[in-house]
Amino acid sequence: LAWLEGPQHQNITERVGQFLQSSPLHWVLGLEIYTDLTTDMQPSIGPSMSRYRRTALSFRDTALPPIFTIAIQTLQQLSTGAINVADKSEERRLTKQVLQLS
Repeated sequence: LAWLEGPQHQNITERVGQFLQSSPLHWVLGLEIYTDLTTDMQPSIGPSMSRYRRTALSFRDTALPPIFTIAIQTLQQLSTGAINVADKSEERRLTKQVLQLS
């Protein structure tokens, strides 16, 4: 985990945020990236647990709030119909992914 090695590794939310703007499929993939990232940042038990814990706390404080905000905004947009998804299967996939993230 390079999260603590420098700020260039901590701007993942900005980079994925730009990715979300492209298409509904990109949105789904971006939400999958966020889901995998939040899962990977869970501290695990083992000899280097203190390093993982520091990484997880830093991630929680810097990246998790914007990720949560995006998840909530996506849910709101889905519920109001503000997101136009032509294919119903893509819409279901987007809904499933955002619920998994939040």
